Amino acid sequence: MIEKIQLFYEPLEILKKLSNSGAEMSIEQSAFVCGLIKNYKPLKVLEVGVAAGGTTAIMLNCISMLELNTEVYSVDISESYYRDKKKKTGYLAEECEQFLHRKVKHNMYMGGVLPEYVEKIGNDIDFLILDTVHFVPGELLDFLVCLPHLKDGAIVLLHDIIMNHLGNFTEAFATRLLYSLVAAQKIKYEENSNLYRCQGMGAFIVDKDTRKYADNIFHALMVTWNYIPENAQLLLYRENLNRYYHRELIEEFDRAIVMNKETLLRKKSNFERGLQEIFGLLCQLQQRKNIFIYGCGKYGLQLYNLFKRFGIEIEGFVISDDQTKPFMQQRVEYFSCIDTKQCTLVLGMSASNQKKLPNSVFEIEDNLICVSDDVLHFLRVNLS
Repeated sequence: MIEKIQLFYEPLEILKKLSNSGAEMSIEQSAFVCGLIKNYKPLKVLEVGVAAGGTTAIMLNCISMLELNTEVYSVDISESYYRDKKKKTGYLAEECEQFLHRKVKHNMYMGGVLPEYVEKIGNDIDFLILDTVHFVPGELLDFLVCLPHLKDGAIVLLHDIIMNHLGNFTEAFATRLLYSLVAAQKIKYEENSNLYRCQGMGAFIVDKDTRKYADNIFHALMVTWNYIPENAQLLLYRENLNRYYHRELIEEFDRAIVMNKETLLRKKSNFERGLQEIFGLLCQLQQRKNIFIYGCGKYGLQLYNLFKRFGIEIEGFVISDDQTKPFMQQRVEYFSCIDTKQCTLVLGMSASNQKKLPNSVFEIEDNLICVSDDVLHFLRVNLS
């Protein structure tokens, strides 16, 4: 069952009184937050991820307007606003207090990770906003830390659940992953402010199934992480999770850390090796003329674009004699039609496909440059 909530726009007027708008949610998303507060009237709100505090200011104004006896807790890992280090995290939330119709209890914890504060905040949280890094493990870990402290019927909001489809943030899918995995009744609203007219904020209601199937979120930690928190931070998360979850799930958490540390180290090593090989390849070609790329598939085209970026002139592409010439702007020649003594041939294909080429290709030796799979992998991952 999916519930639909009515948007509540009036509390957003507070932004006009502040030094800048500062809210990183869209107007519809902010009105959705306020609509949920108006509908559910929470008594204890936890916000994880504050930034300038624009959303916090809207929430405080909403609670004040509705004259609710709600206590708000805001947590952020940074003491200074990430877009302007001269300003404090949550400075707009402080600014808004002078304009509130009615004072709202608001507690701010800055400069540490959530496990450092969640025990002080305590139980009976009935409204949670997770809006932090959006990269795995990010919100997955924070939700697991929060879950034991949430009331049944608590509302959970996850910001940017389609961020991986907007701009260059293709790996920012932590909130979407969590939203998709959690067992709970979802809440919808109408959003037209993004390219896809798709709901950009996920919301759900915590129930017994949310707790029963929390192991799914531990298992999701096995996907590749985009960053590794500091060891001291991981220890704080582990100590907290160990209080509330079964030993087997903690072991899953431990395995996820070990595997992701090794995977990211290997990824970094492959990146550096690929970068070095590309630099060597570019240096090789700097003094060459009449350069052709053998193969005009995805790898050949990626090489072409790479060379073009660095000012290396490419005459065109070469294909095997048994292939059909594709329709493309660049020049394409059959291997038998080029003078291999007067040109340089760069193999723009995987190592496995290079082995399928006729022996005559490899007989040109000095005028042939083979491209390693490390370079091709680098192009595919980083320059696609």
